[in-house]
Amino acid sequence: CRAGELENHPMDITGKHPSLNIKWKFWKKRRYLLTFLAFLGCLNMFISRVNLSVAIVAMNSLYNVTLSNGTIVETQDFNWDSKMRGLILSSFFYGYISTQLLGGWLGSR
Repeated sequence: CRAGELENHPMDITGKHPSLNIKWKFWKKRRYLLTFLAFLGCLNMFISRVNLSVAIVAMNSLYNVTLSNGTIVETQDFNWDSKMRGLILSSFFYGYISTQLLGGWLGSR
């Protein structure tokens, strides 16, 4: 509020200005907004996990490439063994658990 803006507003018994009392509508309550944002966060984590699992299969699959001289060569984008694919897929878990621990620690402070 700017200076002098409250001078013309009547006060109620509690000493508060009734015209400045902001009430959220039912569909705009803060808890519903927070619940919706938490849902979007969980959805984002799920999509990231599924996307990584699908993408790693596509990056390791073999496909044919026809060269300019007509030769057909079988190639793939990445030649990862199962240990390397497991390490890449576990990166989601390590990132997830580290942010959960950091967030819990910051929340308790």
